[in-house]
Amino acid sequence: MKNRYLPPLFNFSFNPDGWLEDVAKDAKREPWGKDYKVLEIYLRASFEIAKQQNKVYENRDDGFAFWKAGYLVNEMSDPIWLTYQTNRRADKQQWVFKKVHSGNCPIPERSVDDFQIKISPPEFNSSWSIHISQSNIDHIYKDTENVKRLKLVFGNLAENAHLIFRTVLGEIELNRKSETVIPQWYYGDYQFLMPLFLTQSEKVELAAALTPNPIMKRYEIHTLLLPHYSYAYARALVKSRASFANWMLLSPEELNNSYSEEQEVD
Repeated sequence: MKNRYLPPLFNFSFNPDGWLEDVAKDAKREPWGKDYKVLEIYLRASFEIAKQQNKVYENRDDGFAFWKAGYLVNEMSDPIWLTYQTNRRADKQQWVFKKVHSGNCPIPERSVDDFQIKISPPEFNSSWSIHISQSNIDHIYKDTENVKRLKLVFGNLAENAHLIFRTVLGEIELNRKSETVIPQWYYGDYQFLMPLFLTQSEKVELAAALTPNPIMKRYEIHTLLLPHYSYAYARALVKSRASFANWMLLSPEELNNSYSEEQEVD
């Protein structure tokens, strides 16, 4: 029985304690954040894409399922797969995580390419306008989690909504035609992240999450995110950490910020 409040990966399978450590142990080493939270979100996003593209293998007769874990590879550059077996617990997910598999496809008659996801975000159109509705303005300046983010950047000045609004909009206008805007995958679809240099010229302090509206030919701002919070959603769309935009190439120390301090859904 599916729980509509759970991410698709967790509706698909039960994942026992230690499953993220198993994946991290097999994967090429990179910073995955405190309690492997970055890795968890990376896998959740990659699974959503794989499911949409029919790249998740399920054979209920054989009690076996698997999917290729995005672009994760081991130290030998072999692809990494997550494999599952039938979950025998009643009224729970169909599958339970079994183990990590590295190398060729888990079933010999199929190839790696058969299960490779295709990353194809829309091109960022700098000629489109940037729109923010009154409801989203209220969300950014009144929601508890957003207020916390603004205070981290602006301190006591965060209480001056007019000043913050003008500062943020000014920075967005400066960056609207910038090539530093990058895509992210967020709960089932592509968005864009625009870096905002707000109080320091050399440091991105917040990123504006932009949702494309092709009908209106504009991007709609729904929220402002701390870079470490948006990192995992953007990491799911690049083949390796080395190919990340410089402003999003956060240090291990920065990625150890706890995602648990943030609400998962904005």
